[in-house]
Order: sequence, then structure tokens, then C-alpha cells
Amino acid sequence: HLTGFAHPTVPVFAFTEESGLELRPMQWGLIPSWCKDATLATKLWNQTLNARSETMYEKPSFRSAASSKRGVILLQSFFEHHHFGKQTYPFNIRLKNDEPMFVAVLWEEWTDKTSGELRPTFSIVTVEGNELMATLHNNPKLAGPRMPLILENDAIDNWLMGNGKDMKDQILDICQPFDAQKLKANSVRKLRGKAAVGDIEQSIEPFDYPELQFDTELVEVLNN
Repeated sequence: HLTGFAHPTVPVFAFTEESGLELRPMQWGLIPSWCKDATLATKLWNQTLNARSETMYEKPSFRSAASSKRGVILLQSFFEHHHFGKQTYPFNIRLKNDEPMFVAVLWEEWTDKTSGELRPTFSIVTVEGNELMATLHNNPKLAGPRMPLILENDAIDNWLMGNGKDMKDQILDICQPFDAQKLKANSVRKLRGKAAVGDIEQSIEPFDYPELQFDTELVEVLNN
């Protein structure tokens, strides 16, 4: 599993009129092409791991990419932390059919004027959380549950190849919460702190916390 704050390099399916569809390595954390220097680039890098779909056409960091630089990454699953009592419990979320999920991203290329290095970077697009995420992603410090924009198969081409301002409404129509009935979730071993299991296969295996049986809303949602 990966954390965005480590800015890992991830393969991104990116489409351009010049090159068509390519699989390109990009770092997580979008740096807009207008960024003036490395200091500002590093600051923005840590603020652009996710892009809210509702505002991506308005925010200076994302609006150019929203119009013409949209991509897709493949994920086996993703993690969210559930709050219960005074503790947080990690959950792994994946498709019920266990196939990879196509997740929407925005991408940009920034050139470091000092070194001349070209840095392709991306941000994961997020939407309002569905019913499952509303129960799992219940951090009281956040305004509301969010989730990655998981694309249905018939939306992938339009997301990748739709270009220009005339596509804005169609792109925003794609930005909907994924059907909760197509997802499943299970608690896993700790991902943070001294008890963290680390980046190993066991990190996605089901792991039960007996105290969560008292979280009746969570139990009900997971059993549906």
C-alpha cells in the first residue's frame, strides 16, 4: 500500500492529442505547469494529493488539467480509517468481484527551471462518499465523507479523451459516487503507529476487532 505523502511514482494512463493513450510514470501530488520555482512546487505538491471534483474547474492548481489532462490509475483497493470510541480502525475497500478499479486522476507536467527536469505529477479526483463510505469515513474533524472517483467502464473513454470547455458538463456528470452495492470492505491490521503491520501482503487481509461489534451501524452496513 502507498501513502500520498511519500509521493510515490505510479503508472498513469494519460491521453493527449499528440501521443494518444500512453502508460506513463508520474508522482503522486500534482504540480501545476505555471509553478514558478521548486519552493512553491514542494508546497503545492503536499496540498494536491486529491482534487475535489466539485471545484476542480475553479481551483488554479487543477482547472487546466480538468479541461485537458485527465488520466486513470488502476487500484486493487484503497484504505479508510473508521472512528469508534477513541480509536481509529483501518478498513480495506475493494470491488466485490475483486477486479482492479479504474480511478480518475488529473495530471500535469512541470519543468524545474533550475535543473531543466520535467516532472509529471497527478492528483486523485474525489467525490462525495456513498452510503458505505459515509459509515466508514466518519472522521469528526472532516466536513463529510469522500471517496476516489471510481469510473464505470463505459465512462472511461469520455473521461480520458473528452477535451475542451464544451466537455465540462459531461465530465462533471461522470463525477458521481460509485455504487455502494458493488463494493465490499473489511477491517485490517493497523497501518499506523507502533502496531503498524507494514507494506506486506497481510496488510489487506481481514482482521477483526471485537469491540467493533458494538458499532451497530457499521455492522449493519458491512452485512448488506
